[in-house]
Amino acid sequence: MCGLPAVYVLKILECNLRLLAVVYLDKERLDLLLLMLIYDPSKHISAKKAMKPSKVDPMHLDYFSFSGRIIALALMHKVQVGVVFDRVFFLQLAGKYISLEDIRDADPRLYDSCKQILEMDAEFIDSDALGLTFVRDVEELGSRKIVELCPGGKCMAVNSKNREEYVNLLIRHQFVTSISEQATHFAKGFADILCNPRLQKFFFQSLELEDLDWMLFGSESAICVDDWKAHTEYNGYKETDPQIVWFWKVHACRILSS
Repeated sequence: MCGLPAVYVLKILECNLRLLAVVYLDKERLDLLLLMLIYDPSKHISAKKAMKPSKVDPMHLDYFSFSGRIIALALMHKVQVGVVFDRVFFLQLAGKYISLEDIRDADPRLYDSCKQILEMDAEFIDSDALGLTFVRDVEELGSRKIVELCPGGKCMAVNSKNREEYVNLLIRHQFVTSISEQATHFAKGFADILCNPRLQKFFFQSLELEDLDWMLFGSESAICVDDWKAHTEYNGYKETDPQIVWFWKVHACRILSS
């Protein structure tokens, strides 16, 4: 498929998605697909990545729908694909409020700026020395534009009484409003495979981010063989069969020797 245009490759993959899940679903192939779709070697699914792809690409939103399906398939078939979600993108999918502390790792520069504004001396900020209004400077397709964070934002000066509202609106625009289309398409692709679209938010709300990352990425801590054995399902074998006994002995010896 390497010689085909991207539009045909994606359509072929979409048409054969369920076949892919049954026949080809293993860590290596899923890992490769996710890397192709997310475009980042760190394999970290974040709100910042959702803002990067250019809207000039006619398939821009299709990539997010398809990657949502792949993530759902990985969860459905219990395949760990070595990716993690950052907190703000996870909260966006769950429809939860995103606070200042939630963006600390996602955007350290914005976090520091907002923190300084909130902790600044009231008299200083009321003097309008910063010259801030309820707007955000946005770069899109190589050009910059001013976006109002609320109606009449250009004429609203930030002061000691409304600075908390300003920070909340700034965070919301950066991590919710500006990527709402991408997040919606990812969520729809996810819901197409794993659950009813109406239940998609409830799925993410029922999980802690650490639990989702554990299911997709795994744990870096040492494997507990006893816990592994307790949660293993045997198909056509019994726990007392010689092959099963040998299997656990081999893994126990490997872990002890590592």
